[in-house]
Amino acid sequence: MGSGCQSTSHQAPIGDTLLNGTDSEQTRASDESVWSHWLADTVNNLDTFNELGQFTLAKNYLESWIDALQTNTNSPTTSFDSLALRALKEFSDNPSVGLLLAGGLVPSNYSESGIKALILGHMHWVLQDCENTVDDLSKFSPIGAADSLAWSRKIWDVLTSWCMYRGQDDQPQHTSSAEDWWELAQLIGSSITPTQQYERFEQWKFGHANHLAALYPPLQIDITEYEKPKRLALLLPQAGSLSSAARAIRNGFLSAHLSVVGRNRSISVELYDTEESDISLLIDQVIADGVDIVVGPLDKDRVRALVRGDTLAVPVVALNRVSETAVSNSSSLQLSMVVEDDVSAIARKLQDMRAERILLFIGQDFWCARASVALKEALSPAIRIADETLLSDLSEITQSVSQVLLVAQSNSRHERLEDLIGEVEFRARRREDIDAIVAFVDYAEFGSVTAALQYHFAGDIPIVVAEPTFRDREQRVEYENGTLFTSIPATLYPNSLIQEVHGSFTDARELFPLYAFGMDAYRVALNIPVLARGDSLFGHTGVFSIRESGVISRQPIWGTVAQHSLVPAPVIQYRSRSQSSSLLSNPQ
Repeated sequence: MGSGCQSTSHQAPIGDTLLNGTDSEQTRASDESVWSHWLADTVNNLDTFNELGQFTLAKNYLESWIDALQTNTNSPTTSFDSLALRALKEFSDNPSVGLLLAGGLVPSNYSESGIKALILGHMHWVLQDCENTVDDLSKFSPIGAADSLAWSRKIWDVLTSWCMYRGQDDQPQHTSSAEDWWELAQLIGSSITPTQQYERFEQWKFGHANHLAALYPPLQIDITEYEKPKRLALLLPQAGSLSSAARAIRNGFLSAHLSVVGRNRSISVELYDTEESDISLLIDQVIADGVDIVVGPLDKDRVRALVRGDTLAVPVVALNRVSETAVSNSSSLQLSMVVEDDVSAIARKLQDMRAERILLFIGQDFWCARASVALKEALSPAIRIADETLLSDLSEITQSVSQVLLVAQSNSRHERLEDLIGEVEFRARRREDIDAIVAFVDYAEFGSVTAALQYHFAGDIPIVVAEPTFRDREQRVEYENGTLFTSIPATLYPNSLIQEVHGSFTDARELFPLYAFGMDAYRVALNIPVLARGDSLFGHTGVFSIRESGVISRQPIWGTVAQHSLVPAPVIQYRSRSQSSSLLSNPQ
């Protein structure tokens, strides 16, 4: 969870200095503000550690606190404080026990009630349990303007993460106390323009006048300075090697446009062919035609020429990503759907899983090689690739898996033992030092790899794959249950627009990610000010944010294979330390 709601005037206590004196005594007795309680800062700091993947630092932070409280006889902390710290510490070792202890906390005043809600919310957030996080926080009723606004923003921080897509689910598992929050998130998250967001929020407030978000709005939608574009230019090739991809992007773009415009024809889209055009001359022509925003080009050479050119009079959303260096055109943004974004998410997921040693399988497709290179650059130093295998022939995958699992060595040891003492009962053993398997493979290779892993008694090792592996699967797979995969939200949370696209275009199934990318290109074009001020944008292919170079990064969401179906990933289930020293999540 974001830490933007923590107190700005009170730092988290460190050592003995803030455990003594009148300030601490006042903090202990205060019922005026949740955020003045030192444990509020502690929880926010733990949120920050978790966001950065610094789990060891978080644990050391808690242990130092516990030691300080135990050794300082002048400590003003209550039994509630001590039990709360114990619950947080236990959660780092055994989440289920930590949650049980936190749920059993008995607050004696207003601020302690708020602290309990913060702690439970933090724990469920770490477990990626959106519903219970929002439920924990929404059950608490803050008092006073400062606490109320901070609490409203705290809940909104959760909802404006990847959890936003949970609100798009046709059958959300939301509890009654949080239902209105999820309704608001669904309205805001599905809005395509700032104007639509503003109108929906105002309408929602009218129907929920006494709700915390209506009394203390967690978001400010300022449309006074938003100049609604009237003319968009879409620059795509109409012939050549990229024409089929361009057609899918165009269809997605226009589908999003028609869903917003409806009867209001105040926004127009004009199409330009880039195939035989010099990009600089074409854009000069487009600007001269009076267009407000340019979307395109698609091919890398033209994008490279664009971003290295002069700053233009109108913003340009290029539909590919080139190097982030040597960008001289400050009016250009680079929107893309590249596997490197999935790899960044996988590297972070391995951190969340506390993985230390992984196996890497690399398929024959070019994207697989790209992904493997990106993973090695993105991995935390604490995570080591114990072995990697390039899959060159499907018929040899079983042997390749046997080699990386060291099953062959086990068989060799058996043979040597029988040479010494004769026939013995034997079962080949695989290596036990692997925490997770990352497989950058196509669907056929995935099936062979998982079958080989089962054959060699390694089916219990968590498997992580990237979005291209399950592309075009229509929610059904024949293979391994429990596999984690990055996904575009449109696959796991299809809304009415997605369903209309599938019903309107015969190639939508085969080229669906490109249709979704086209829809996102339209949304990005109409929300450039939102991205420019540092806010996230929730698209059909992921959560977008902008970097200083003008590159728009995309954060995918997570799915899992359950009952041979592709479904949103469940809450993380960590093994306790007694079961696994690395606290791996077990998606199965």
